[in-house]
Amino acid sequence: MRNLCRPLILASLLLSLTGCPDPVVRDSAAALDREQFGISVLSVNLLDALNTPRASSTGVPWQTRYTRISDWMTQTGNFPDVIVLQEAPGYWSCAGNGRQLPDYAAIDFLLDGIRMASGEQYRVAYLIGGTPHGSHGSDWMGTASVGGCSTQGERALLYRPSRLRNVITSPGSGDTVVSAYQIPLQSTYLARSLQCCHPAADRTDVCSVIDGPLSTPMAGEYEGAIGTCATPLGAAFARSRLATQGENRQRPTTDAVFTRFELVNQPGNFVHIYNVHRGWNQDWEDRHHTPAPQVEDFGSQNINALVTDMEGRFRRGDVLYPPILVGDFNVGLPAPGETFPLLTSYFPRFDIGDFFRIDGVMFGKAADFPSKRPAYANLMQHMPSDNCEDPATLWSDHCGIYFRVEPSRR
Repeated sequence: MRNLCRPLILASLLLSLTGCPDPVVRDSAAALDREQFGISVLSVNLLDALNTPRASSTGVPWQTRYTRISDWMTQTGNFPDVIVLQEAPGYWSCAGNGRQLPDYAAIDFLLDGIRMASGEQYRVAYLIGGTPHGSHGSDWMGTASVGGCSTQGERALLYRPSRLRNVITSPGSGDTVVSAYQIPLQSTYLARSLQCCHPAADRTDVCSVIDGPLSTPMAGEYEGAIGTCATPLGAAFARSRLATQGENRQRPTTDAVFTRFELVNQPGNFVHIYNVHRGWNQDWEDRHHTPAPQVEDFGSQNINALVTDMEGRFRRGDVLYPPILVGDFNVGLPAPGETFPLLTSYFPRFDIGDFFRIDGVMFGKAADFPSKRPAYANLMQHMPSDNCEDPATLWSDHCGIYFRVEPSRR
């Protein structure tokens, strides 16, 4: 009789048919399972389109930093299924120059590099920002001082359409789309992306890779001095509050943005991704690395409320993994070897997947968020390296993170 326990390419099918306990077969089945149901994620805080350091006219310009991201893809063959971005630039306007940086120009520059590296046209699920705001007085964009300029943008998500399908591209029943100029506070809403009306002359194609139907913003929903046009909706769910950091404490801030994806090659399996850029209680946390006594953490409170709303609405039996929080948490390991007291207290329904400094990933606990499979952060890399502040290699003033979300540990 043939030995049915020998390793086969279809190891997972063999296991289901024979129950063979051979560890080689088990390992092959687990590897196949991770390949079929895993998704790769890159998270980067871009520091907008500013030099790094931002206050230096000789700092590393954004074009160089963005090119290093796509160069890494070319060199390693790593093409993330999802790219979550914080401090992503939409546009810059300066006195005497209606668009110092045209609509979506920096994002399109990054997309061009990614397309050259991967051979695939990534799509823009959203590019969402608050109302336009001034920059720091000492900011530089290349050799131009932009201290007197205003910018709009903040959170963006790029993805591979060959691997994922964005489910939320149009308003659902009862949803009202909200622009950056009419952000409600303390409530979850469907946000529209920044309009794509004034792209650079050689980058008009970027508008066509933004998700959603064409929609013309109504009066009061766009920059009056620039005007409006029919532009892709780029919808995503968010929740906002007043800032607890920075100079303007009256400006709405959004701590996380929600997206629901379906795996293209595994239809009927969905993942929920929250792009996190948590605002913090600046005056206390920067000194103590612990929750401020008698002060609520409004950033994590806002994120938790968004999770409650979105999982209550969209979590059904088709969700593959628990909710995934990924991005810039503005808190992490305060020193080598220490634990995460802030994270575990701020997000009690989540387990830590992996972290490097203040950027990381957390997964919802199984007891709170039942799903088809558990989630693990495998093959975590710090981008571009552990020494991510080196001007010769840096991508931003942050370290990026790259990892795979998979249903078993490697």
